[in-house]
Amino acid sequence: MRQFIFPKKNLVLILVIHTFLFTNNIAYAGNNKYNGILTDTSEINQLLITSQKYRKSNPDTSFFLARDALKKSQLISYTKGEANSYNELAYIHLTNYNKNDSAFYFYQKAEGLYKLMEDRDGLAKVNFGLAYAYSFKGDLSKSEKYLKKSLNQFQFVGNKKGMYNCYNSLTYIYRQNKDYENAYKNIDFAIQKASELNDTSGLADGYNNKGNIYLHQALFPQAIEAFFTALNLWELKNDSAGLATAYGSLGNIYYNQNDYLNALLYFNKKIPIILKNKNYFELSKTYNNIALIYNSSNKNDTALIYLRKSLELNHLMQYKRGIANVYYKIANTFFLMAMIDSASLYVDKSINLSKIANERPRLAECYVLNGKILFLSDKISKAIESIQKGYYIAKELSMPLVVSDASEMLSKIYSEDRQYGLAYKYLLEFKKTQDKIDKNENIKKITQLEMRFEFDKEQRLSEYKNEKEKATYKAKIVQQRTFLFSLIAIIISIVSISILIIRQKNIAVKYKTIELSQKLLRAQMNPHFIFNSLAAIQDFIINNKAIVASNFLAQFAKLMRQILENSRHEFVTIENELATLKNYLDIQKLRFEEQFDYEINIDDSIDEETHAIPPMLAQPFIENAIEHGLKPMKEKGKIQISFQLIDGMIKFEVKDNGIGRAESSKTKGATNLQKISLATTLTQERLKYLKSNNKKDIRFKIDDLTDEVKPIGTCVTFYIPGKKIYN
Repeated sequence: MRQFIFPKKNLVLILVIHTFLFTNNIAYAGNNKYNGILTDTSEINQLLITSQKYRKSNPDTSFFLARDALKKSQLISYTKGEANSYNELAYIHLTNYNKNDSAFYFYQKAEGLYKLMEDRDGLAKVNFGLAYAYSFKGDLSKSEKYLKKSLNQFQFVGNKKGMYNCYNSLTYIYRQNKDYENAYKNIDFAIQKASELNDTSGLADGYNNKGNIYLHQALFPQAIEAFFTALNLWELKNDSAGLATAYGSLGNIYYNQNDYLNALLYFNKKIPIILKNKNYFELSKTYNNIALIYNSSNKNDTALIYLRKSLELNHLMQYKRGIANVYYKIANTFFLMAMIDSASLYVDKSINLSKIANERPRLAECYVLNGKILFLSDKISKAIESIQKGYYIAKELSMPLVVSDASEMLSKIYSEDRQYGLAYKYLLEFKKTQDKIDKNENIKKITQLEMRFEFDKEQRLSEYKNEKEKATYKAKIVQQRTFLFSLIAIIISIVSISILIIRQKNIAVKYKTIELSQKLLRAQMNPHFIFNSLAAIQDFIINNKAIVASNFLAQFAKLMRQILENSRHEFVTIENELATLKNYLDIQKLRFEEQFDYEINIDDSIDEETHAIPPMLAQPFIENAIEHGLKPMKEKGKIQISFQLIDGMIKFEVKDNGIGRAESSKTKGATNLQKISLATTLTQERLKYLKSNNKKDIRFKIDDLTDEVKPIGTCVTFYIPGKKIYN
């Protein structure tokens, strides 16, 4: 057992506490002369309550009081007091002295006594403590097992505080394992229990925990709101330990927004509090975070100083996950300093330890960093293999920041290795992931919430001046009523004028719609196309191809009906649009005697029967592709049409392998260019109208495709917000 030499200050504190307890005990005994044993148990219980009070602020005193309670319990055979004393000693050793073996020993002693008494509440507390101990050792599966046992026992005895602690701790386990669905479910249960208990500190801790889940998923606005809610609650309680947690959370958010000065400010606010409480776990995390700031500020030597401090603390705590984490950060720092051999040494250490601790999120980061190191060492295939390992783990665990880093690096490596297809694939993945991590909006959100926090603070202070404010308010009532009546009159006038303006605007829009519909119909029922189609039918008849002519005529008539029907609607289902496009393309294939093929691909996420787009958007461009891109070709042409649903937008793409716009303008001159320009102008006009009418972003672009030497076709892409029509 650990031996202690108490500082003078601690010794004085212990003597004061014992004098107080002894005096109270004598007074109590004087009124209960037939109940001496009850007096002794009361003293033991008071010793344990006081020990709990000093757990964080003065752990040596806390240990002395718990040990004294154990001796007194054994002296009078007070089994419950003995069990509670063992439980308290276990907790003190685990949280303050980081002695796992001692903690397990004391928990086992407590468990045996609670079983003897059939005390389910006591057993629940032991199981909770064992879960904490296993979590500290990095064995999250055993930690989860004991937390669930503890939760069942607390539920059986109706201990809401115990239930809260279990839900909150299970949230941490699920967050570490990237099981966000269960993490959110458990933290919501924890917040609910804290509300039922009116536990302000518990509520604050719950919101802070929820903020950390959001932060892990790069959901910065939600994380910011949760952290400031926690900060408000801890400030109301004047809870220094809670404020330290909030400062750390805000430091992390500022770091993720690249505001390093404010991040450092909040981390430095946290350090004195956790040093005073001897919370080595939080201290090591804070040193890690400060090191990251210095890394980002290109002060890597300073970063290494803080990382070595953190490594020393994690070795002291024998915390494998923490050691693996610091090894990774040291490796990354050496990588930034271009000290490749040292970086490789530490990343290997981190990978090995992360495997032992089953720390998959850290493994994902390590594999990506290892790939970067191998790439600089010209080990391309090994670099790709390592980064892909990290990429797939990160994808599986929903780690967008790591996915972004890995995909960017893979794109770079494949590009330098001249594997352009794979380079482009991972570049798209990088862009897609980065779009989800929008930082600018979050900076605004921080500022707004800081202002709200300061406002709430001032509002609480102003409650002391409430009587004066009431008097001032009464004096202004008459003035406010007059202003209100005037304001109502102005609003009525504005509303009336607005109705007239809107009515006029609607009339103008109606006429614009009619005009645009007529232009659209003229573009789709192109006289040139109609004449050529009829000429083709005539040709089939002259050449005694009556069946072909009959089929052609039937398809042509059907197409005219489809165009007339669709022109009456602003949006049609993709199913209807596909039928029209297929009919149009089949007619063109007959006209040009199978001179081209076409292919239509539809994303599985699109419901053809309900998803809708504006009708015949692509028809003018398909006609241009056939007439001016594919027709001049000697070999067989191809048109590819695809529909994809990306982030709520329907991406509608028409691609051909023709001679391209530039070559077409050379061979057919200004007339051809004018026709293409007319199609573009009309489409732009349609999209402008649709965007205005639907208040949504609708856009398109035309890309000339090349193989870096010559044109190989044209690609027209439309981006249309997902809209559904239900018949």
